[in-house]
Amino acid sequence: DAALRTFFLWLLEPVEARAQFERERAYWQGILEELEAMRAQPSATNRKERAFRLALEGGIRTTEARLEWIAWALEQVRSPAWRSAPASPESVRR
Repeated sequence: DAALRTFFLWLLEPVEARAQFERERAYWQGILEELEAMRAQPSATNRKERAFRLALEGGIRTTEARLEWIAWALEQVRSPAWRSAPASPESVRR
């Protein structure tokens, strides 16, 4: 869903594009906080719990990477180049 929303950012005004990424950031930050709270629980002692920890760590690292990408994307849509660029190639031809 996030990739599709990103693909269609060109249809939005720059302020709306920034707001979209800010909502994404808030959502994923909340997810990360929940996952980190689970990580803070006592360590696993059996294979089932250890497997859960492996999956949990994968979720944390994936979420951290997503948040890093969102920070980069926000820089892009905040840039003067984004604000001044035409919405599509057709609008350049007019």
